[in-house]
Amino acid sequence: MRIALAQTNILWEDKQANLVRAEEFVIAAGAEIILFPEMSLTGFSMHTDVTAEICQPDAEIQSRAQMDSTPDMTNQPTTGWTIEQIKTLADRHHTIIGIGWVKKTEPLCENHYSIVTPDGKIAMDYAKIHPFSYGEEHAHFRGGEKLCTGRLGEFQAGLAICYDLRFPEQFRAMVPEAEIFIVPANWPESRVSHWKALLAARAIENQCYVAGVNCCGDMDGQYYSGDSGVYAPDGSLLVPMREIRLADDSCKEEKLLVYDIQNDVTKIRDAFPVLQDRKEMKCS
Repeated sequence: MRIALAQTNILWEDKQANLVRAEEFVIAAGAEIILFPEMSLTGFSMHTDVTAEICQPDAEIQSRAQMDSTPDMTNQPTTGWTIEQIKTLADRHHTIIGIGWVKKTEPLCENHYSIVTPDGKIAMDYAKIHPFSYGEEHAHFRGGEKLCTGRLGEFQAGLAICYDLRFPEQFRAMVPEAEIFIVPANWPESRVSHWKALLAARAIENQCYVAGVNCCGDMDGQYYSGDSGVYAPDGSLLVPMREIRLADDSCKEEKLLVYDIQNDVTKIRDAFPVLQDRKEMKCS
């Protein structure tokens, strides 16, 4: 499976400019799958009056629901401006695209990440479970309530967003249905050692691949160093088959990291069956 991580220098709260840039990355990657960071077209902004999108139920799901006498639209994927634009890009370039965006809900918004396929379907849609209270995210965003797993190329995948990485129980709960974890982020350089250590730890303890895609550059007083990468089930950082820098890069860390990975997770877990020895525990 050829997967590209788009380590982008996000232009603060400028959706249109970032969308143009995103298409350039999709074209340059030439990959089956391309993943962008958290809040891909806005940066980690708490200005939800600027970033949030009013959404409608996904057209295909809504059509099916209309044929059902008792439709249940609870927790179904919805689409706003960002997703509709990404559907167009996915179709135009025959690429699966992972994108972060902000969904308008009341009284607080939701921090979403969606996987969009070339046929216009939302293959996976996840609302961040753990808002980053240290950065006041909890004052503007409510936490999601559902884990998210689904098919991504040759892998069963699980989604998590940035701060979720600090909560290993979320990842362990997805293990029966996940062979690769996708972790988009806006993770600052000041704590980047944690980012790298936690990505490796989630890979080792769950015997799976972990793809962490972070932004880079200066945004709203924070510096982001990127440090995106794919970690193997043994915790090693894989070497990308290609690194691509676009000609007009505005940030030295901005680049595409392209990997070819094979799904050998079952083989690895069978050869060294750590997970079968796990016991549920609690303090009495």
